[in-house]
Amino acid sequence: MRNKPVYQTIVFAVLATLLACSILLVRVEAEDSLHEQEENTMSDFSFLRNMRVIHHRRLKESMADSDEWTTFQTKYEAWDMLDGAASIDKVSGQIDGKPFEGVSVRTFDKDSNTWTIYWMDVWNTSLREQVKGRFDSGVGTFYGTEEYRGVTYRMRFLWKDITDASARWEQAYQHPETGDWETNWIMDFYASDE
Repeated sequence: MRNKPVYQTIVFAVLATLLACSILLVRVEAEDSLHEQEENTMSDFSFLRNMRVIHHRRLKESMADSDEWTTFQTKYEAWDMLDGAASIDKVSGQIDGKPFEGVSVRTFDKDSNTWTIYWMDVWNTSLREQVKGRFDSGVGTFYGTEEYRGVTYRMRFLWKDITDASARWEQAYQHPETGDWETNWIMDFYASDE
């Protein structure tokens, strides 16, 4: 009977050691995962370097319960800069029969772990901030505001279905009264137009 407390002490010591090791292992894995996420975030937009063409599908009229879409195609080029902390691209072609060229600049802020996306084009030649956001589980979600026909709407960009050869971008406005999102522009990116 005198050995029972010693046996229990040894068992408790072993269990406490195993528990401490498990906690330490989980903490190390979590830190490694966070480190990997931070490293990978710098190259979130690297997939765009492979893309060469965009198939566009855009609502003729947003926030008007319209289901009439226009379709067109543009050329596409993209570059990473600053070890992936910046992504720049150029879209060129014709929209509604008029020559078009636009440029996106994406910058990554390590402190907030977020991307800011800026845009300018031949019709609006001032570089302006559009949205901020980040990628999570392979989907990029970004929010900002945009004025459309005299009304300022909350705007959302989604990047999804990302592969080495294709990706999808969607733009949506949020209805100010219902809170519903209306997708008004879809761009399917492809590495080849074949």
